[in-house]
Amino acid sequence: MIVVAAGNQRPDDLPPATDLLSTYPNYLLTEGARVPEPAIAANTVTVGSIAHADTPQTLDGTSRPGDRAIAGPAQPSPFTRTGPGTAGAIKPDLVEHGGNWVLDDTDRLRDPEHGVSMISLLRRDARLFGVANGTSFAAPRVARLAAAILNRYPDAGANLVRALLGGISVPMIHKGIAELEVGDHLEAGRVRRRGGGRHPSDDVYR
Repeated sequence: MIVVAAGNQRPDDLPPATDLLSTYPNYLLTEGARVPEPAIAANTVTVGSIAHADTPQTLDGTSRPGDRAIAGPAQPSPFTRTGPGTAGAIKPDLVEHGGNWVLDDTDRLRDPEHGVSMISLLRRDARLFGVANGTSFAAPRVARLAAAILNRYPDAGANLVRALLGGISVPMIHKGIAELEVGDHLEAGRVRRRGGGRHPSDDVYR
């Protein structure tokens, strides 16, 4: 089974003078936001990104007046790419946390930003960890679950692994675009997170 990231778009990919806050999330459904090769393929599990937080902050935990996250928690990340894929297939197949974008009080993009971006070894100073955004942070989360399934069921084929991943996912439909045609290409599933310290993959291989 092949797990691939849906790919990221940059503000430079959008028409000049695009207001990210007022056009989000509709610009995610434009032709320029389509998933590229190989993410459109029918035999890949394409993973898009959703935001995990919308509270930007500095490294010391304080906030800057005027800073605003573009997406809310569990909403599509402002940079994630969408389908359709080959033969009109819904893409991405699944979504997971991959970060968020922040605008400051002058509408300048802050990317990445502590508080809404993903902790990473990609760093810009002498610290051990840094923060970054991207569907490439979401895809490994799904790939790890796929690996856990294969570890428990070593004879499982790609179709079974894919079906089990889908079985522990919940529909994600952003209300702001629900009325737009089955441009529910964002109607992917997000790996279910459960309380009580249980790993979501427990639902698969127990």
